[in-house]
Amino acid sequence: MPNLPSVNIVTRYPPCDNTNRVASTQKMCYNVFMNAFYEKKKESEEQVTFGRSCDHIFLSHYHINIEILIVRRGGYEVTIDGTTHLVRDGDVAFFDSYCIHSYDKRFPIPDGKTDDCVLVIPSKFFGPYDRMKAGRFIDSPVIHDPGLVDLLLTIADEIFALPHNDETYAYAAKFVLALIAEKLKYTDRVSKGSNVDERELIHKCLSYIEKNYLSDCSRKQLAKVFGYSESYISHVFSKYVKIGIPAYINNLKLQQVQNMLRENPDRSITTAVLSCGFNNVQTYYYYLKKYGENISSD
Repeated sequence: MPNLPSVNIVTRYPPCDNTNRVASTQKMCYNVFMNAFYEKKKESEEQVTFGRSCDHIFLSHYHINIEILIVRRGGYEVTIDGTTHLVRDGDVAFFDSYCIHSYDKRFPIPDGKTDDCVLVIPSKFFGPYDRMKAGRFIDSPVIHDPGLVDLLLTIADEIFALPHNDETYAYAAKFVLALIAEKLKYTDRVSKGSNVDERELIHKCLSYIEKNYLSDCSRKQLAKVFGYSESYISHVFSKYVKIGIPAYINNLKLQQVQNMLRENPDRSITTAVLSCGFNNVQTYYYYLKKYGENISSD
């Protein structure tokens, strides 16, 4: 691995400090809300996104890129294609392209000194991984290997967190995927508990909700649109997303309010709240307290 000079960290996401609505520079961090649906915008991303030791609590979503959670110290409960996994010290969780995944819970540690990282790697770097996978399915997406964790975090800190030479950057991204591909166990069959038809239905439901959350996205409406019973829609949604449809929609509205305030800090909270589908500011604060972190008000 080539040595790189030490330079300033490049920001890709807003900081965790919710006292400031506007994204600043320096070390990036994911907010409590992430895009809770099909992240089409990731198809055009050219760089690896990098989040270090932050509160990675994300709603169910999927995208073309590969996402990797690396934990040296701390832990998460994540859901991958409807199956819950615990990711603890010395673990790597691998979210394959287009799999439905969420970060449901973070496990607290006494001193609060977590050491973890999330990498999202664009599809243009998939070459080595695709060749090693060779059309097979991943048997288990969680790897316990403290040595691998140490190596991946070193690569993340010394390369992905820094302004990069394109050649070095590409080499590092492909190297990370090759390292993980060697450790994964594969099968010729779809993993137990994963159903291709259910995944396709959830993809459709999440995309529909993302486009229509300001109108009727009830269980009854989804059943009508996709031709399934209401009970089946509810069962599959809860299995993969881990929360009910109304809770998911309210989380999505909260996220949209946050995004709107970040993009336009001069906009009033009242205007943002009403335009994102809440009936009034009081309802917004009720769900904000119930589901998410507070943000600054007018």
